[in-house]
Amino acid sequence: MQSNNWYPALAQKNVEVIASGLAEVKGNTLIAANGEQCEADVIILGTGFEIAEPPIANRVYNRFGQKMSDVWQGSPEGYMGTMVENCPNGFLMFGPNVAVSSSAFIIIEAQLDYIMDALKQAIQLGIQTIEPNPEITRKFNEKVQAALQSTVWNKGGCQSYFIDRNGRNSTVWPWTTFKLREKMKQFNLTEYLIDYTPDTAKQKSVETV
Repeated sequence: MQSNNWYPALAQKNVEVIASGLAEVKGNTLIAANGEQCEADVIILGTGFEIAEPPIANRVYNRFGQKMSDVWQGSPEGYMGTMVENCPNGFLMFGPNVAVSSSAFIIIEAQLDYIMDALKQAIQLGIQTIEPNPEITRKFNEKVQAALQSTVWNKGGCQSYFIDRNGRNSTVWPWTTFKLREKMKQFNLTEYLIDYTPDTAKQKSVETV
């Protein structure tokens, strides 16, 4: 549930917001990066999420034996946040640049339909492997990054966890949730590199002749 009801609490006379960030904790004394100190009865540590460098990237290897994290080098990149180059038949949920400002469930449901459509087509057409087309992937990511430049996530001037260690926004979908759902209504095989099973390829060749 999203709520902004807590904002008025920050404006109370007995509340002070220190924007420089926490540097150290000594007992019940909090020390800010700018040297300011205050005592606390309760400390709530909100660490957020590990978005830019997902732990799974250390466990997934591509066709060349490279870890996904080594390929990404801190800046995750893929196609439609669902597939990554040189990882045939490897589908991601909540991958790079699909986070929207609405519910995460909307993204997950849209991706699930997208992936299921890919699997159904693969079974029906006798497809052995599917992976992103490098040229289409490059153009897609260039368009995404260009669109992000005018968004609050890139122009806000704040240090957001959406921005990775290389200064790139590898997390957010720059357009509307509606557009994301529209793009994921159907898995378009023409946007991918397809390899058919030997029997299917032989059959297609005979049919062509």
